[in-house]
Amino acid sequence: GVQTCALPISADKPKDKKQAQKEAAKPSVDKLLNQAQERFRDGKREEALALISQAIKQEPRSGEARFARGRFYDVQKQPQKAIEDYDEVQKLEPTFPDVYYNRATAHFKLAHIADAVRDFDTFVTMVPQQEPLRWERGIALYYAGKFEEGQKMFE
Repeated sequence: GVQTCALPISADKPKDKKQAQKEAAKPSVDKLLNQAQERFRDGKREEALALISQAIKQEPRSGEARFARGRFYDVQKQPQKAIEDYDEVQKLEPTFPDVYYNRATAHFKLAHIADAVRDFDTFVTMVPQQEPLRWERGIALYYAGKFEEGQKMFE
């Protein structure tokens, strides 16, 4: 099945009247991302990517938009491009745990085992209750030669 992007979305309030008018003239990043998600669900991949890219152009420091594009590339089996966006999200929002998880799985797909283990470890440090659910980390630990630690993930 087709995966959809579930994005953490927050709207910033305009700072003054002039900015509010300027913002009202163009679709918000949230609206663009919602439209992209609809296009993606409808199988219109190129339109979805164009809307996400428009959101990034409009708000280059939007972690949500870059995360959405990373997810897009991930689902489209382009893990290297996904990693590039996840790297940007990590710089913009270093406390957002999902970026580490998603980047770890993308690294794993490219056999970047040490990078995958590092990101899985960061993720479980940030969200320790998720550790038992992350079997991918166990596989990555196994490939990294950390057999005992990896085996514990499956006990």
